[in-house]
Amino acid sequence: MDDQNISTNKRPQPRTSPIVDSFTGDVGFSIEGISDHHMPLRYEDFECTIDLLKIDMVNFQNLKLKIIFTINGDLENLRKLYDEEGWKYRRTDSVLKKYPEFTGLWKSPAPIFGLMLNKYLQVVGATCKVKYRNPPVILDQSADLVALPDSFPPLVDMPEEETYHYYDKKTTLFYTDLYLGEKYEFDIELEANAATFEFAPLFPFKKVQIKKIETTHGEYSFEPLGNIVKPTRSKQYSDWYEYELQRHETIGMPGRGAPNFKAASTFRGEVPLFDIAKEVLKRKPKSQAEIEATVNAMFVDIDNPITLNNYETVRFGFMVMIPADKDTEVIVRTIQRPVPIRIYEQMQKMQNYQDVLIKYDIFNFSHKKMRIRVETEILNFTEKAVKVIFLHGINNKQDQKARMMLTQCPRLKRGLLEQLTKPEKAMMHCKVTDEDTKDVLYEETVNVDLLPNDEITWELKDIRSNAKYGMHEFICSWITPRDSEGLIEKIRTQAALKRPTRSFGGEDFNDLSVIESHVRAVYEYLSEYGLVYVSQPFSAMPSSQGQRIVLPEVVLKNKAGNCIDLTVLFASILEGAGLYSLIFLTEDHAFIGWGNKNKPQEMIFLETTVIGQLNFDEAKEAGKKVFQDKFTMIGAPNNWMPPLGLMGMIRGCHLIDTAEIRYSGKVSVRI
Repeated sequence: MDDQNISTNKRPQPRTSPIVDSFTGDVGFSIEGISDHHMPLRYEDFECTIDLLKIDMVNFQNLKLKIIFTINGDLENLRKLYDEEGWKYRRTDSVLKKYPEFTGLWKSPAPIFGLMLNKYLQVVGATCKVKYRNPPVILDQSADLVALPDSFPPLVDMPEEETYHYYDKKTTLFYTDLYLGEKYEFDIELEANAATFEFAPLFPFKKVQIKKIETTHGEYSFEPLGNIVKPTRSKQYSDWYEYELQRHETIGMPGRGAPNFKAASTFRGEVPLFDIAKEVLKRKPKSQAEIEATVNAMFVDIDNPITLNNYETVRFGFMVMIPADKDTEVIVRTIQRPVPIRIYEQMQKMQNYQDVLIKYDIFNFSHKKMRIRVETEILNFTEKAVKVIFLHGINNKQDQKARMMLTQCPRLKRGLLEQLTKPEKAMMHCKVTDEDTKDVLYEETVNVDLLPNDEITWELKDIRSNAKYGMHEFICSWITPRDSEGLIEKIRTQAALKRPTRSFGGEDFNDLSVIESHVRAVYEYLSEYGLVYVSQPFSAMPSSQGQRIVLPEVVLKNKAGNCIDLTVLFASILEGAGLYSLIFLTEDHAFIGWGNKNKPQEMIFLETTVIGQLNFDEAKEAGKKVFQDKFTMIGAPNNWMPPLGLMGMIRGCHLIDTAEIRYSGKVSVRI
């Protein structure tokens, strides 16, 4: 987006930025705070024609939408989409920056439309076609307030007759390139946490025409209902947002705020999505007859075209009917991304993580208790995971559960991890059986992509939970104190000969001089061994998502490694003697240290990439300089470090305490 499109000041501007761009969480885990989205003013001059809105109920918990539409308007309004409203573009810019892999692929990125969803419904995937193009789609799941184009900015002195114009609902916004006069085809996948489907498509244009609505379903029949709802017009926004605006204005917070109100988890929101009684009152009926007429006017015949004016929308709700002869339902959800095989078992245990390897959701609609056998196996790669569960009948007198959700993570076959040196296409077999009747309730084989054993994923966004995970601590899975050929043990033996005590390990590692003596011995021996730094960035994944880490055994055989390979090698050699390391990761570098992570003056650092070029003391000083440049605050006393979570967010720097990770059980030693 050109600066000329976002910088002028002819329209009223907010006194402080209303953009809410926040997160809650901890080191390695964060989730966005609920946010506001202010649609560009020039949207009010666009019109949208929806040729087809197709609703397909796949099963008891899954819904697919196909939306084919065209946006029409003056091309000049597209060129100047955020002209006079640079403050609105900040939110779009913030969203785009979270997806650096799409940099350079956009022409006119913007929020094209949204889906307002009830509490139990979430979007888990979307694709877009425009002519012969497949522009990338970003799902922003954090919106809880969508201000429409004709709204004045908050915190300005509005004319007496003006009001804010908005929807205050959980909304998933779809960002992609904005094209005028070209046909979009969106395919959207939704999941429900319960058999409750209720949504309202929000096209933020003044006039929208829906030409055709189609519904299809499988064995479950459902009866769709549609009613027209209007946005709120008010002199103020909803209470939670007004509170944030007042707080920003009172304490004079420039730019972004840090609200404490609510996390943008996917299963937030309301049931029902819209309160019909409140929607009727918005129209201000004056008699019982007017109330009845208003209610009748709100419900629409979805078999005929629908015209929406002034940002109205259609709220769709569905009554799902379970077939009378249906005893069970098994819904299986499998991982949507390539599996980093070295850490896939640990990934399943991450806080709030939902895109697990496999998740079974099993319902018992009968009136009898059932014994269910669940089994999962990645063919030729894992053992078979098996679990037997009991499910009570529906409406039992003890009110015991007739539904159970469980995940499985079959263990890799012994010795197989070392053999996975390249990406593999695998098949995962899933089976659910009634143990008493031996009837197969569900059986399927699905594709799974396995990454090689030296591939790490640095960061991932779990679309099912809307949580973002830093995976940096999993580098400990590459730290291997032993290897199959005894090369690492040989290094420790040879390093021992360089120490005055002619021993290695078994000493007081609270003494910094003892730590330094061990590190020095390893460094000096590896220098004589001929180890050198070689840049080898090859990865099976985009560089922004993952990286190859060469295993210590391979580094020793090749006598070469890059910064992270050499860091892991040093950590592996020393951990085998009981000396745990501190690993420092920046956006483009890795180095190692030891000592008290809370007191830089009680740490030693080592820049491993200078091995064979500089002596140990020079390598120490080089490591210390990198630490001071990247991890400390300029001018702060005693090399003070910001909190680790803040370092990760602002500077892209991470400190991994390998002892802490090992003792927590997050990553165990592989021998």
